Amino acid sequence: MTACENRDYCSFFQINMEHAPSVAMMMRETYCQGRKEACARYLLREKLLKGYALSEEDPAREKLEVFIEGLYPNDIDKVMEIISRLVK
Repeated sequence: MTACENRDYCSFFQINMEHAPSVAMMMRETYCQGRKEACARYLLREKLLKGYALSEEDPAREKLEVFIEGLYPNDIDKVMEIISRLVK
């Protein structure tokens, strides 16, 4: 298990979890410091953004970034469905 390299600047914790610090701490321990591969946000970034090497100007990249920003770390089912549709 390795710590997530995005943990210090992941907007999920900066924006979505201000109101629930104890839940945020639990999620950080689970996903950011433990099992980053189980995090929906991490997985989608790794599989799509890095895997397809979309340029900064590509509108698809911007749409994907917006989608990722709306995900919770435990939204893994959504991510797996997207990836399975692309890999066929």
